[in-house]
Amino acid sequence: MASAAAATQVGTYFLRNYYNLLQQNPDVVHQFYSEASTMVRVDDLNGTNTTANSMMDIHSLIMSLNFTQIEIKTANFANSWGDGVLVMVSGLVQTKEYNNQRKFIQMFFLAPQEKGYFVLNDYFHFVDQEQVQPAQVRAQEAFETNMASNTVQTSKIYHPK
Repeated sequence: MASAAAATQVGTYFLRNYYNLLQQNPDVVHQFYSEASTMVRVDDLNGTNTTANSMMDIHSLIMSLNFTQIEIKTANFANSWGDGVLVMVSGLVQTKEYNNQRKFIQMFFLAPQEKGYFVLNDYFHFVDQEQVQPAQVRAQEAFETNMASNTVQTSKIYHPK
């Protein structure tokens, strides 16, 4: 397994090239991928979840994103299975469709190949403030909903009209 320093070096080099090309020449970004690659895009704001599983679909999806500006806030790298590198990024993106910047997280699995690495998995998720809830809040809401439905059923059983 590669060292943490090697994972950071590979990840940093990849991110610099990937995001520069994504902004300046998105037509060639699909070359970071292979026919074995999968790309997922999630946008809670408009309710879409899109998956691409071929080079042609990945190219089309990249071209449809219409990014005009990308700002990386954090980047983390970790060694992974089979000498691969896991890359997790957060930041802000500007698209042609929205006036405001949008927060995103993106995760890549860079798989080794004969010369360098390729993107095997790419998961991109827009994170809009209105959509984010802590897990504890969601769990409490689910509990309260479940209790309310159980209470209604119980009252029907034990208190017939």
